[in-house]
Formats: sequence, C-alpha cells, structure tokens
Amino acid sequence: MIRGKGNYLGLQEEFIGQINLENNEGYLNCSSELIISTEDIVHNKSNRFLKLEEEDFANLSNGDIIHLKPNGIFEILFKSNKFDNSLFITNQCNFNCIFCPQPPINTNDFEYHFEINKKLIELIPQSTEIIGITGGEPLFAGKYLFRTMELINEYLPDTTIQMLTNGYLLGNNEYFQKIKSYLSPKYFIAIPLYSDFPNDHDKLVKKKGAFNNTLKGLYNLAENNVSVEIRIVLNTLTISRLEKLSNFIFKNLPFVDHVAFMGLEIIGNAHKNFIDIWNKDDDFIEKLKESIHFLDRWGINTSIYNIPLCVLDDELRPFSAKSISYWKENYSKECLACVQKDNCCGLFNTSTKKIYNINSLQ
Repeated sequence: MIRGKGNYLGLQEEFIGQINLENNEGYLNCSSELIISTEDIVHNKSNRFLKLEEEDFANLSNGDIIHLKPNGIFEILFKSNKFDNSLFITNQCNFNCIFCPQPPINTNDFEYHFEINKKLIELIPQSTEIIGITGGEPLFAGKYLFRTMELINEYLPDTTIQMLTNGYLLGNNEYFQKIKSYLSPKYFIAIPLYSDFPNDHDKLVKKKGAFNNTLKGLYNLAENNVSVEIRIVLNTLTISRLEKLSNFIFKNLPFVDHVAFMGLEIIGNAHKNFIDIWNKDDDFIEKLKESIHFLDRWGINTSIYNIPLCVLDDELRPFSAKSISYWKENYSKECLACVQKDNCCGLFNTSTKKIYNINSLQ
C-alpha cells in the first residue's frame, strides 16, 4: 500500500476515514472533522489537520480510505480508483517459503489488524467489485479471519473476494468446518502449488506435510463449489518440473478455475536465497510455453503474472496480465518508448536484483 508522512496536529489516537477532496484540501469522513492540505490551515474549527507535501497529497483521490497515526504517518488502505485493494489480516505465517518477498513476523497482531479492517469494511462502498484478503497467512488468524469474513458478507454482499492463502489449514477438516460457513460463491481462493513431487513443494515452503495438506484443502474447496486459482512462482526448482506440474494439475485438479504462472519479486527471502532460486541461464520461456499451451489446450484458464511483455514471445503475450499492485509497479528507462507499456505489468519497484533483460517493443 502507499504510505506517506505529514505534520499531524490535534489528535492523539489513530484515525481511519474516507477522503472527500475539494480544490486543494481534503476532508476525512466528508466533514471538517479533520482537514488534509498542502498548506497551513487556519480555519479548521476542530484544530485538527494533516499538512502534506505536494507529492503525498497527489497520491490521494476522492473516496480513498486512509489510516492516520498520531506521528503523521498515513497508509492508504483503499484506493477508490483501483481494483487491487486488499484487507491485510496478519504478518504471521505457518510457512517460510524460500522465495517469500515478505517473510513472516512472529508478532501477536491478529486483533490489531482486525480492528483496522472492521472500520475499513464499514467504509468501503458496496459497489466495490472486488477486494482481496491477504497476509502473511490469513487462515492463521482463525477467529479473527472468520469475524472479518462475517463483516465482509454483511457489508459487501455483492463484492467478489479473492483470498490469497497457502491452503494448508484448509486441509484440516476441523478448521474447514469452521470456515466453510462463511464461504460462498463470491469467494475466489488463490493457493500456491510448487511441484507435482511432495518433497519439492515441502522443501520450498519449509513445512513437512504441506503438499498433502494443501491438496486436501483444494479438494475441500472443490467439494463445496468454491472457485480456486493455482499459483506457481517461477524459480529454479519449479521451472525444472513445470510441464510435469501442469500435467499433475490437469489430471488431479481438473476443477480449478485458473492457473497463474508468476514471476519473482526479489526482496525478503527471495533476495536472501537468490542464488538458490534463480539461474539466469535457464531457458524458462520454452518450458513456460509448453506448460501454458498444455493447460490451454485442455480448457484450463491460464495467465502469466509479474513478467514484462518484452520478456515473453508472441505466443505467450496474450496470456500476460497487468498483475503488479499499483504501489509496487515500476517501469525502467527502456520502457518509456515501448508501444506496449500501458498493457504491461512492468517491474517490481521493490526488487533488489534485475532478473530479466528489458527492451522496448516497437
């Protein structure tokens, strides 16, 4: 999400509100309760305001929902003009994937994030088409996730919900019985599967038994008619068995609604373990092409996330999606003259290493 900092005066507690912009000023919750401006405010009756630099103010739009802290730091929790907004559930996770860009933080943050999400859900417009649930590992939050889903179902009954999860706990029948009462056809669950070989998957996520539990979770979702996406992060190990994995999905998971092949974000564990997860000399494009065409021939919807169009060839570009979140999206100097720039996902502005050769398409 986008973060910024300004000079914040007049309020000692954290504040979550929706922005109403008028000229060069913004009001939270459509009142003069708190004013946001690039200039000093002298007419605010409540004497509470946030002064921002022009660059930070320019990031705000009508209808945005922000989380403001007494030290002046703010986070945009919901962008009214974007389609990749999410509810963040926790920093904790029961996996520690070797290429995870956001390694888990062992801190008791379930209730803190629930209170933020509770206020956020009440402010999100009911006309919102889609919103995500993410972490860390959302399922790890247990009752706090269930309460969040209950609020979503009440306040956003027509909004599609995309939950990003490793799926491990969905393979626990006791856990699944608890969560399934909150699930409905509006939910779309995205779960990673990194190999057709159990030991390889478990090695990548650093969790013994992860492969088997994830498969059980996928079957539980299928039996309850919940839409499923399989996510495959492209790295040295997954690339080596990519076609076998695609064949495994076709034979054993024919109910999946979508398969996404994803490029790496080189930060966190991915940066730490870079030498083990990426080989610049590996011709992954041909292996990716074989897998994509195999699934596509069998009618399984397939996409490519996080890989620029210039890295793909003419056969693969139609499968590419603009997948990188707006606050992480970046374009190199080679991209500026590219005729496909507006259709391209770009690059992660968070990545610490360059893994693709970028050129301008003409």
